[in-house]
Amino acid sequence: MNKKSKFTQETLDKINKGEKSESTVKKRRLSRIVLFIDIIIIVLIVVFVTRKDDDIKYYSSSLSLNHLEYRFSIVREKESRNYLFSLSIKSNSTTESKFIYEKSIAQLTIHYNEDIIYSSTIGNNVTSIDLLPGELKRFVIDITADNFNNYAKEHTEHLIHEKRSLWESEKKYLPLSIIIKLNTREAVSTTLSFNHEVE
Repeated sequence: MNKKSKFTQETLDKINKGEKSESTVKKRRLSRIVLFIDIIIIVLIVVFVTRKDDDIKYYSSSLSLNHLEYRFSIVREKESRNYLFSLSIKSNSTTESKFIYEKSIAQLTIHYNEDIIYSSTIGNNVTSIDLLPGELKRFVIDITADNFNNYAKEHTEHLIHEKRSLWESEKKYLPLSIIIKLNTREAVSTTLSFNHEVE
């Protein structure tokens, strides 16, 4: 009996006895390892996607008034975890124009319902601005998150609890609103809502 016939006969004997060939065992072992690695990769991707948080949260609104476009925005910085509030004023006039304000550009207050948590003046002592057509001026205020964290600690009943996945720890939010009152002759005000994630 040649080697080929002998190997074939041994393979047939193993099949009849219910034994698996070494190559089949190795292939199954390898396929199980590959499947295990695939499962780990899928789990890691799911964890990464579900836990990925928008560290930089951006909220904005705008309004037009007397040939001016006002844009209000608030963004939370990734590293400091504080907020930057920005007021941008852009001229839609076709000519260079002077725009008048009373004592300051605007007043900013941040509320939870009727409670005022933070207030500030935007453009203090700025009573007028001159803008060319399409020109834009920006006023920025740095707001520490401690203002909101301290309030949240004292009023835990106001917090919204959120858990988006099994892998993600529960997050707590404080829903807040910013009221911006423009110190124009018409004394216009607008509101911008945002959620503060409590540390």
